[in-house]
Amino acid sequence: MEKLKAIENHPTQKDISLVLQKYQGLKVADDEEFVLEGKIDIEDSNGDFWGKYQVKIVFPKNFPFEFPKMFETGGKIPKEGDWHIYPDGSCCTTVRLNELLVARKGITLLRFLDEFGIPFLANHKHKELKREYVNGEDSQGLKGYWEFFQEK
Repeated sequence: MEKLKAIENHPTQKDISLVLQKYQGLKVADDEEFVLEGKIDIEDSNGDFWGKYQVKIVFPKNFPFEFPKMFETGGKIPKEGDWHIYPDGSCCTTVRLNELLVARKGITLLRFLDEFGIPFLANHKHKELKREYVNGEDSQGLKGYWEFFQEK
């Protein structure tokens, strides 16, 4: 909790506290750059444990109007596009256009984790076990944007 004092003027202070309460395996790793690191447990809707992922979450300068970057740092997800990992190693939790729509009025870290980060990790675990994503796979690049517009 000591490190949280250094970021109490940051607009995400309350949200970080809520996240640290809910995801107790996370901790503030760098209070100047607003970085969280640690382990996140993945459970299914019945509360059955699926696995644990080591992650690093970095807040961009535009947060909360831009999603945090989440990196899987434990080596469980191959660092390649087929596994929805960007060239910088961050997780592609949704198509960029959806991120812009969702975050246009601001997003909390807790909402990001609950609606995008955790589902990304759970979906990865499903693919690892069943060789496919739960609801199929979104395309990458321009085709992914086209599919997003078609859904909207």
